[in-house]
Amino acid sequence: MAVELGHHIFDPCSKFIANLIPQKYFEKYGPLVFQGVEVRPPKALGEIDYMTNRELIDLKVSSHQPNKTQTFQVLMYYLMAYYSGEPQFRAIQYLTLLNPRRGIDYRVAVNELFAGAVGIVSKGILGFPDSPRDM
Repeated sequence: MAVELGHHIFDPCSKFIANLIPQKYFEKYGPLVFQGVEVRPPKALGEIDYMTNRELIDLKVSSHQPNKTQTFQVLMYYLMAYYSGEPQFRAIQYLTLLNPRRGIDYRVAVNELFAGAVGIVSKGILGFPDSPRDM
């Protein structure tokens, strides 16, 4: 799986610059379509921080690299959005953790996610009938 790790967006030394990072990110990867949108599929509830036309973005402000809990969370948000029935969520092609504190984004293409893990989270944890790859 090709995960784009650690793209430095800005030097994060300034709080002012850190506040600009999300805006600069959207200028580079696409316009902001949604911010703080709540997804309500049949069996779960979540809130997406940001979304462009093709990317779900979760904002994480930490001095550390992303951990398994954070990556699991963004995968669950994607699956909940996918099953919400809203057509705009079916167009998501990338999952991103954006860290303005460090000035870094971590991005992965949805079609490169390990199918087994997606199926386990989709069916076994969230209780959806299918994995998006089964549909």
